[in-house]
Amino acid sequence: MDRSYRWLAAIFRLAVNDDLIRRSPCFAIKLPVKPDARVEPLQREDVEALLEVLPARYRALAVVGAGAGLRQGEAFGLTVPNVDFLRAGRSGCGSS
Repeated sequence: MDRSYRWLAAIFRLAVNDDLIRRSPCFAIKLPVKPDARVEPLQREDVEALLEVLPARYRALAVVGAGAGLRQGEAFGLTVPNVDFLRAGRSGCGSS
């Protein structure tokens, strides 16, 4: 949120400088404090319990996500051509 606010505030400052608006609405705004939450991966037992209740068509997605540590968008975008089955890794578009 902080980055988005800074961009928005900069855009409004430019609009003020160009006399498009009289005053920026981004004045004296106090942003919420970002919680410093550490992400804890699920334990094996928790993943297994989740797999038991998931519909069959989503189980592979959950196993790959939990096993490879993928974020939701990465798991949803994963395709067969982007998996290196011989080296057990990702390749191609979106790999790091």
